[in-house]
Amino acid sequence: MNEESDKKDIDEDKSRKALFVQRLCAFIFDMLLVSLVASFITTPFLNSDKIHELEKKEQELIINIQSNDFKNSSFFLEYSDFFYQYSRSMGIVSIANILFKVLYFIVYQIYNNGQTIGKKIMKIKIVSDSGELLMNQMILRSMLNNFIFVDLSTFIFMLFSPKKYYMSLIGIVYFAHYLLLLVSIFMLIYRKDGRTIADRFVYTKVIRNN
Repeated sequence: MNEESDKKDIDEDKSRKALFVQRLCAFIFDMLLVSLVASFITTPFLNSDKIHELEKKEQELIINIQSNDFKNSSFFLEYSDFFYQYSRSMGIVSIANILFKVLYFIVYQIYNNGQTIGKKIMKIKIVSDSGELLMNQMILRSMLNNFIFVDLSTFIFMLFSPKKYYMSLIGIVYFAHYLLLLVSIFMLIYRKDGRTIADRFVYTKVIRNN
């Protein structure tokens, strides 16, 4: 009896499993939406002259490295300084991006039956093993899946880390996160229930909402 029940659960998971292309399209749409809203709202508050000056500096650095006017170590130090200054000049965008991601991927999604706008369009939703999506599930899931942890880490590093270590620390965080995403993609494709690392960790899954 137990074997039959387990087989039935597996078949049901497989039949309702959200397809990779559905989740990918929803993810891209939602991330673009949040980024566009954050950029649109914060653009009037940016120091455009400072940003333009930094962008010119970046172009000069690239031209210099291409013409071999820099040693690799010198280029890394110069580019690290540019990257740090540019990140600080875009600090208000980083704050807005984190805020909107929290509101959209956590608050909005939990009160909208496990769906973002992208998920609604793709006809998929997040469900909990316990039957009801909980706030702590959505917080942990979104921290891992929607770059909130990465955004928070880079913002904290920008405020408190030494300038010379900033780009290296960011690189480590992004490497670890993209490795996590790569493993999650394989799990999403090959697991019968389509659970990623975040889904396994917080006991959720994404299903079709037909």
